[in-house]
Amino acid sequence: MTGADTLRMRVLAQEDVIRCGATDPAAVLAAVREAFLLKAAGAAIEPAPATVGLDAAPGQRMVAHAGWLGGPTPVGGVKWICANGDNPRLRGIPRANALVILSDPETGLPRAVVEGTVISAMRTAGATALAATVLARPRSTRLAVIGAGVANRSQLALLRHVLPKLREVRLYDIDAARARQWAADEGARHQVEITPVTSAYQAVRDADVVVCATADSVTGYVEPDWLAPGVFVAGVSHNDLTDAAVLAADRLVTTDAEGTSTAVTRIGRLCGDGRLERSAVDDLGAVVSGAVSGRREPDDRIVFDAWGLGILDLAVADMVLRHAEDRDAGQAVPVRGAPHWR
Repeated sequence: MTGADTLRMRVLAQEDVIRCGATDPAAVLAAVREAFLLKAAGAAIEPAPATVGLDAAPGQRMVAHAGWLGGPTPVGGVKWICANGDNPRLRGIPRANALVILSDPETGLPRAVVEGTVISAMRTAGATALAATVLARPRSTRLAVIGAGVANRSQLALLRHVLPKLREVRLYDIDAARARQWAADEGARHQVEITPVTSAYQAVRDADVVVCATADSVTGYVEPDWLAPGVFVAGVSHNDLTDAAVLAADRLVTTDAEGTSTAVTRIGRLCGDGRLERSAVDDLGAVVSGAVSGRREPDDRIVFDAWGLGILDLAVADMVLRHAEDRDAGQAVPVRGAPHWR
């Protein structure tokens, strides 16, 4: 295809995505922060995700997260993510794998197809890190990591970016061998000692910051008396805390108060059965924008639910795409010549 009518879109492989900023903590945090500010200002659209649930394996599903971000340079698109809980054990690949499709919001023409697995992990970590900047104690030193998977690799990187005094890291995973390897890999990567422990309680007790990214069992296991005064708990998976632990928290914050309070999460179920008022759940965008205060008391135990938002994928993918266009990275693939119909 040649000529002025040729429509091209950029295709970015994982390696392109990484080269163009997807693993840069500062760049990701800036993109995520802007997305939350736009959301707080009413300049974002985040519809409920379309989910296809499958029964062949634990957590097997296909999900489409569509969205739109306004501002000076609007962004529209969809994150398509498919998950299978057996992937790491049987295939040696991540549990979840994703693509992000970006379109021109004005014309509807496709801009890019972007490998989204790294972006998905980093945008979630970006949300946790952004929450930590306003909700965690800035001099936090002890980090508990529950789950030795892909998600917590990015969580560790972003949390240490915003809380540089985190020096003591304790890790628990039900697979002890996997935990030991994860600790060795990430300890070397970040030049920090990571200690695998034999129970979730050993990891969580006395921690200043706790991050849970597990297979998301419906049965909670983190009890309220495990959580030290002043702790900041980030739930990447949404059901690790027991009902009692959530209800005992001094503060509940989520990426999307409306969406989380109606979702199949611990907070959503508590709101649904009337044991938790939806008004008790704050929106991170409101906190970041200053409409709602951040940490109020040093000893407040704060629980943050990192419910996934497609607009965060779009924000990070757009940042990556702009860097790719500047560098002419990836491939500009012809989609069609002159339109078959006008």
